[in-house]
Amino acid sequence: MTENWLTFSDSENNEPVSVIPTAPVQAHVPTQQKRVNHHCRQYAPANNNQEPPVLPTDLMSSAFRILDHDSAPQMQYKRRSGEIKTVAYDRFMSILLQFIEFMSMSPNSDVVMNRLSQFPNIYLILAELFPNVSFHVFEIFQKPNVVHERVNFYNFSVTDDKFSLVKPKKEFLFVYEPSVPVKQLTVDEANQQFNKQLEMQKNQFQQLNPIMGMLQFELPWNDSIVNFYNGDIMLPLMNSATYAGCKMITHRGAGLKDYDCKKLEEQMFYFNNNTRVCVYDYKLNTDFDLLKNFDKCFDCASALSIMLKYLKEAKNINGTEKPLEIMMLWGKLTQSRPEEHDRDTWKRGKFSKDKKRDRQ
Repeated sequence: MTENWLTFSDSENNEPVSVIPTAPVQAHVPTQQKRVNHHCRQYAPANNNQEPPVLPTDLMSSAFRILDHDSAPQMQYKRRSGEIKTVAYDRFMSILLQFIEFMSMSPNSDVVMNRLSQFPNIYLILAELFPNVSFHVFEIFQKPNVVHERVNFYNFSVTDDKFSLVKPKKEFLFVYEPSVPVKQLTVDEANQQFNKQLEMQKNQFQQLNPIMGMLQFELPWNDSIVNFYNGDIMLPLMNSATYAGCKMITHRGAGLKDYDCKKLEEQMFYFNNNTRVCVYDYKLNTDFDLLKNFDKCFDCASALSIMLKYLKEAKNINGTEKPLEIMMLWGKLTQSRPEEHDRDTWKRGKFSKDKKRDRQ
């Protein structure tokens, strides 16, 4: 079974064909059947066969994608087995859409990264989407095979003194790419890594002083309080059914804030088992073949919201009035998926069996 949860045919093993319609095409799946919200099916069996709540949603607002750490609902973690999981999962698209969401906030700013992305070809589609942006990637351990005039690789650390020699001449964004453990980690080992990662990000963001940063927001699995940057905690999308890693979008001069590790764990457990599989009742025409498998779950609503905001901020296009533009953009994104990649690479950081959690 492939990662591609939005297929163009009835076969789960076929990749999308490289044909994008140039005019609206009605979906072959009847609208009534298409609107079953198949990604939300897991809600009812886990909630006494109740239907998922319907939440009116404005796709042009990011509010539904942000976790309010002070007031978001919580659920105590417990191991579950034998439960149906129906959420949308596409690891490549998850990472790509997070990039697009962040870069759309400042679509002409260069991007600095502390290491190579898990999917190196992602820079090619991003360079096409943001034609005024250059990428500066600092990678010590790998030799990238991506060639593009606006994608620059440097074989030294982003905190090296030589950074000043290659620093972008204009204001830039900073993206922290988390490391992927090469073995399964115990909870204690993972907690050490998360603490180290938080401190590393704080140091790099302070030293580089970008206008904005997209940081990895993962806290230790304990009862401690962590001091980290103030910012928007962006909920993950299109990831595995139990994934708990978020992105933190923060700004220059945002300051620091205390975060409760246990509280965040329970908030993310509630999100994955409830919030994520609610029905997000948005108003948008998606009756096209390329969008026929979008429903109104959190992941699909998030993907549409990110594409709408990209069209508005980077292209000055109102996608709600021109849904064909969304279809064309989605076709471009799906065709950018690498032909071959290890779909289990991201699972290398999974905890050992004393307390397993999905991690990067």
